[in-house]
Amino acid sequence: ILPKGTGFITDLGMTGPYGGVIGAKPEVIFQRAKYGLPAKMIPFEDNGQFNGVIFEFDEESNK
Repeated sequence: ILPKGTGFITDLGMTGPYGGVIGAKPEVIFQRAKYGLPAKMIPFEDNGQFNGVIFEFDEESNK
């Protein structure tokens, strides 16, 4: 929370298999990033997850 009451968060949440990278096998994504070449997205199979955030606001202070 900033001094005048503005709050922000970046990169909020994720859904998909635990251990996957954007839902795919990490090694495929790393190869794509390293070499800049297209590669088939192979789904990563693991338990699913859903992440996010819950905010609590104080109505008196508006924070």
